[in-house]
Amino acid sequence: MCLLRKSLAESDTPPPIDAVLDSGIMPLIVEYLNPAACGNTPEVLHEASWALLNVMSGDDTQTVRAIETPHTVEATMALLSNSSVPCRTREHAAWALANIAGTGDSFRSALLLQGAFPLLMAYLHDCVRESFSLENAIWSIGNFVRPLLNIKVDTVPYLSHIPSMITCVLASKNAHKDAEQLLWVIGFLIRDTVDECLQQGILVPIMEFMTLVASALDAADKTSFQLLVLAWLTVVVDISAGDDEATMLLTGVVPIICKAFFVITQHLVPENPKQWLPAANCALLALSNITAIPDGAATILRDFPEGLVACLHAYAEKYMACYHDSGSDTAVARLLSASVKEAVFLLCNLIVKISDDPMRALMYCALSPIVENTQRPSSWVSHDCWRDATQKCLEA
Repeated sequence: MCLLRKSLAESDTPPPIDAVLDSGIMPLIVEYLNPAACGNTPEVLHEASWALLNVMSGDDTQTVRAIETPHTVEATMALLSNSSVPCRTREHAAWALANIAGTGDSFRSALLLQGAFPLLMAYLHDCVRESFSLENAIWSIGNFVRPLLNIKVDTVPYLSHIPSMITCVLASKNAHKDAEQLLWVIGFLIRDTVDECLQQGILVPIMEFMTLVASALDAADKTSFQLLVLAWLTVVVDISAGDDEATMLLTGVVPIICKAFFVITQHLVPENPKQWLPAANCALLALSNITAIPDGAATILRDFPEGLVACLHAYAEKYMACYHDSGSDTAVARLLSASVKEAVFLLCNLIVKISDDPMRALMYCALSPIVENTQRPSSWVSHDCWRDATQKCLEA
């Protein structure tokens, strides 16, 4: 089994997955996923599960071929559920099931119906108990709830597990990295279900977790900050898409959002705009959604008055530099278009809702260059909000 596993893990050549599938050895690998079948020898079980994972790490066609071997899925789930087996071995089963789920919605749905999600949650708790890395456990859970080819899972049955996931991450030895992974999973789970989360009382522990994670942003290096802040802001955007009651919970983290936006703007450079524009867009969208609720604009201006104007000026300068350097890069063009749209919506919401004429004029001047000097999609250029904002400033 060790030699087989190593042959499948060769990095300098394509792994011989098809050859293994053609050889007829898969039934033996599946059989050895049962501890009793391999003489209760931990290393043999470990190598067999690892070999299975390597086979399941091929393309979708190869994964489908692998699970056509009788009892493959059942044996893999049985191994995952066996709490007497060390987590280092069960990790292979969790990863393999996640790879199966990733091949298509029909496979994922079948695994969920067979109880894969609670098994993964039990495994996550066992990882904490054994002080084993949670990274792949959380990633595996995420593969079961993320959209696949725009097909979404009904995540409502799994929302109640979020507080338990948070508890596990906070108890892990690598909480910083695990927190980033969990934020993505939370985002997948609560997208389009924010109101349900509110009814179940789940948003409160999520916000407490978000506040704790935000404290790590200051200490993070540039790369870690980029990954963590994007995941964090994505969840903020998901929450802000809920009703006013849900969005109100975000008013307590407005200073964090604004500070994150300021740091993101500092890092935004024409050489690599795709690295930071998604996070900038999330920050702008979140702030814009917050301004749409009662007293939202007042909260932002109270917590970040002159700073927001300075941020918008800096953002406008960086935006124009990125815009002029984007050339024919359509991906950057799409990001820039989305970015200026969110900036305009934020600015317009603020201008229309505040009565401080000097502040209103400062904000308008901050973003008017990018509105006047870039091409705007018809989907928002004709939007009433920019016209209303312009009128407000002209009246002042």
